[in-house]
Amino acid sequence: MTQTFTGPADVQPDPADDGYTKRVPAVDQANRILFFLAERRVEAPTLSEICRSLGIHKSKGLALLNTHRAAGLVSRDERTKTYTLGASLLVLSRAMLEQADFTRVVEPFLDRLVARAGTTAFLGLVWGHRVSVVARRDSPAGTGTTVRLLGYRWYPLTYGAVGKAIVSSLTPDEQDDVLARPPHFFYGDSSITPLDIAALRAELVEAEKKGYATDIGGVQEGVNAVAAPVFGVRRNVVRPIGCLALVGGFPAEEADSLGSLVATTAKELTQEAGPLLDGIG
Repeated sequence: MTQTFTGPADVQPDPADDGYTKRVPAVDQANRILFFLAERRVEAPTLSEICRSLGIHKSKGLALLNTHRAAGLVSRDERTKTYTLGASLLVLSRAMLEQADFTRVVEPFLDRLVARAGTTAFLGLVWGHRVSVVARRDSPAGTGTTVRLLGYRWYPLTYGAVGKAIVSSLTPDEQDDVLARPPHFFYGDSSITPLDIAALRAELVEAEKKGYATDIGGVQEGVNAVAAPVFGVRRNVVRPIGCLALVGGFPAEEADSLGSLVATTAKELTQEAGPLLDGIG
């Protein structure tokens, strides 16, 4: 079930506000559209769905969406006539991360994970059907394969241990929706090697029970990974907003002990930086 959060625009203005504190209705509606799109993680809405859900006249909604599109804040799929958040929001979100000194909060947790030789630790946040790496720490003794593996800012939502950790924390309906959108990358590109859905579902159940997922050379030979979901709570709705991962050439027999470490660290990170994570996840 999709939970809808329309953001701070839900708060009604104080009637006693003077001209300097009153809000502009059109801007208010434009903000509500962005928050609405942010919560539609499963299926992108059409103009009619957006306007009906938010109580905005269709012509007004179209004008607001076109304005957002011009700024790159909203993207429109011409084939399906649906709307999603635009790439320009990445510029704003990354600036916010820097201004909020986000790395200062996260780095101690990543440092703890990379204390083991030959590993890289990172925090990824879910953005639609992808995961954006927002903080990363390399061990001084890290392997070359680790550096190459994590040389990207984006991963598919279903990528290796990261994908298993996040998807294992979704509701059954949300899992079905993700699995209905190939190709998948839980064990590499499923368009090349067909995915064993039954085996994957069993692994997702196990990951949900343990609190972490593993990938033992499945995506890249010689590179192992463990990952645990990071949660945010918004209006009492608990949902995975990203994951904490440890990747490197560590022995496969250490995967469970490292997985437990990552899961514990992810919980502590949520407790320490929960409000900040919830605001950007």
